[in-house]
Amino acid sequence: MRRTLFLASSVARRLVALVVALAAPLAVAPAALAQPGGEPIHLLVGFAAGGGTDLVARIVAEPLGKRLGTGIVVDNRPGAGGVVAMEELRRSRPDGRTLLFSATGTLVMLPHIQRVPFDIEKDFSYIGTVTQYPLVIVVPASLGPKTLAEFVAYAKKNPGKLSYSSAGIGTGNHFSGEVFKKETGVDLTHVPYKSDGAALPDLLEGRIAMHMMNINLVMPHIRTGKLIALAVTGPVRAPDLPNVPTVAEAGFPTVEQAPWTALLGPASMKPELVARIASALTDTLADPEVKRRIGALGQDVVIHDPAETRRFVARESQRYKAIAESAKMMTE
Repeated sequence: MRRTLFLASSVARRLVALVVALAAPLAVAPAALAQPGGEPIHLLVGFAAGGGTDLVARIVAEPLGKRLGTGIVVDNRPGAGGVVAMEELRRSRPDGRTLLFSATGTLVMLPHIQRVPFDIEKDFSYIGTVTQYPLVIVVPASLGPKTLAEFVAYAKKNPGKLSYSSAGIGTGNHFSGEVFKKETGVDLTHVPYKSDGAALPDLLEGRIAMHMMNINLVMPHIRTGKLIALAVTGPVRAPDLPNVPTVAEAGFPTVEQAPWTALLGPASMKPELVARIASALTDTLADPEVKRRIGALGQDVVIHDPAETRRFVARESQRYKAIAESAKMMTE
């Protein structure tokens, strides 16, 4: 009898040991994420290669991957203002192998002007913010105004005759343009293009009166004098444009806008996995070389932890919802 009990107990112990051994890899999977030589992380970008969001994603990808012990492949999935990439992230497994480098327009602007197949509160895990940057308000030199006040006065004398361009409906400079109209009382017609670069020829030729654009993209034309920089939309002057005032200094503080980028994962990621990636992101963004390369694009590193990022995105969403409703921007 005792021998039977001993054997039963021995078998039970072996079974327990086997279960523990099998469960161990599952327990450490979130921490391991991906080992060198294993499946890389796919970092989705909802826009074509070469744009501001894509360039920052590529600067961050390699050093972030090193800190996580795996490769990171930037995967451009352009379409529908970033919605195509958002949908792919939403359908992804929450194992940390698919992340998304998103931006202001897709997350907190587009949902307030058209129906989108995602919910920013329920469908994503927020890992951290990455950058924030001002826009510069530019006009063609041939137009005449040299200051923001002069442009506002000129536009008011020509109601409905001038236009402003953007990189498309729901983009940061579309919303910024609508804020500008609302706060200054000018009547400008919105002309959307497929990108900021696509709008440049018409702007340079004077067919478009104003564009609020990434500083890095228009600096060559500001230097040659073809475009006049009236003001920057951030809270402080841009290092590359030290003589150009902020919108507050120019007398229009409510026009202040600062688009941003953030790193997201699919919903239901384990907190310890989110925390690990967030920690690696913080260390990456603190690297002086990463800061220098991002700064060369006219953007500033801005670090928020996962909880702060979620709160920040929620506040921004409410702010742009109010703008969209006030400007009657909803298209459907």
